[in-house]
Amino acid sequence: MADNIEQNFDYPVVLKKNKGSKGRNVFKCNERSQVINSLDKIYDLSNYKYDYIAISQEYIQIQK
Repeated sequence: MADNIEQNFDYPVVLKKNKGSKGRNVFKCNERSQVINSLDKIYDLSNYKYDYIAISQEYIQIQK
Protein backbone atom coordinates (compact mmCIF):
# COMPACT_ATOMS: atom_id res chain seq x y z
CA MET A 1 0.00 0.00 0.00
CA ALA A 2 2.82 2.40 0.82
CA ASP A 3 4.29 1.82 -2.65
CA ASN A 4 0.96 2.62 -4.28
CA ILE A 5 0.57 5.80 -2.22
CA GLU A 6 4.07 6.95 -3.17
CA GLN A 7 3.38 6.29 -6.84
CA ASN A 8 0.27 8.47 -6.78
CA PHE A 9 1.13 11.26 -4.35
CA ASP A 10 4.04 13.52 -3.46
CA TYR A 11 4.87 14.20 0.18
CA PRO A 12 3.32 15.41 2.32
CA VAL A 13 0.28 13.17 1.89
CA VAL A 14 -2.81 12.84 4.08
CA LEU A 15 -4.00 9.41 5.20
CA LYS A 16 -7.28 8.88 6.98
CA LYS A 17 -9.86 6.26 7.69
CA ASN A 18 -13.00 6.16 5.57
CA LYS A 19 -15.58 6.48 8.32
CA GLY A 20 -15.66 8.65 11.39
CA SER A 21 -15.35 12.27 12.31
CA LYS A 22 -13.58 14.73 14.60
CA GLY A 23 -10.19 14.13 12.98
CA ARG A 24 -9.71 10.66 14.44
CA ASN A 25 -7.08 8.65 12.58
CA VAL A 26 -6.17 11.48 10.19
CA PHE A 27 -2.44 11.72 9.53
CA LYS A 28 -0.20 14.13 7.65
CA CYS A 29 2.75 12.04 6.46
CA ASN A 30 6.05 13.57 5.35
CA GLU A 31 7.91 10.29 4.70
CA ARG A 32 7.37 6.57 4.09
CA SER A 33 7.82 5.51 7.73
CA GLN A 34 4.94 7.80 8.71
CA VAL A 35 2.76 6.30 5.96
CA ILE A 36 3.42 2.79 7.24
CA ASN A 37 2.81 3.81 10.86
CA SER A 38 -0.45 5.55 9.92
CA LEU A 39 -1.71 2.53 7.97
CA ASP A 40 -0.88 0.30 10.94
CA LYS A 41 -3.01 2.52 13.19
CA ILE A 42 -5.93 2.70 10.76
CA TYR A 43 -5.99 -1.09 10.26
CA ASP A 44 -5.42 -1.99 13.94
CA LEU A 45 -8.29 -4.39 14.74
CA SER A 46 -7.75 -3.99 18.49
CA ASN A 47 -8.40 -0.23 18.36
CA TYR A 48 -11.95 1.14 18.42
CA LYS A 49 -10.82 3.72 15.82
CA TYR A 50 -10.17 0.86 13.34
CA ASP A 51 -11.45 1.02 9.78
CA TYR A 52 -11.13 -1.43 6.91
CA ILE A 53 -10.67 1.35 4.33
CA ALA A 54 -7.86 3.92 4.30
CA ILE A 55 -8.01 6.99 2.08
CA SER A 56 -4.98 8.86 0.81
CA GLN A 57 -5.15 12.37 -0.57
CA GLU A 58 -3.00 15.28 -1.56
CA TYR A 59 -2.07 17.64 1.24
CA ILE A 60 -3.21 21.19 0.50
CA GLN A 61 -1.42 24.06 2.21
CA ILE A 62 -4.05 26.56 3.36
CA GLN A 63 -3.15 30.20 2.74
CA LYS A 64 -4.98 31.63 5.77
